[in-house]
Amino acid sequence: MKTILLKLEDDFFWKLKNHKLSKEKDSGKNWKWEEYIKYLFTKVLIE
Repeated sequence: MKTILLKLEDDFFWKLKNHKLSKEKDSGKNWKWEEYIKYLFTKVLIE
């Protein structure tokens, strides 16, 4: 379980960085953070 959480954390920060970088580029893909959190928890539950 710990490894999954660590993996998700890395994933999260990577996406966060990417999100900041690509924000100006494509504002059309500006997804809500609550949805991302939900996505993370769903991912944890599935694995």
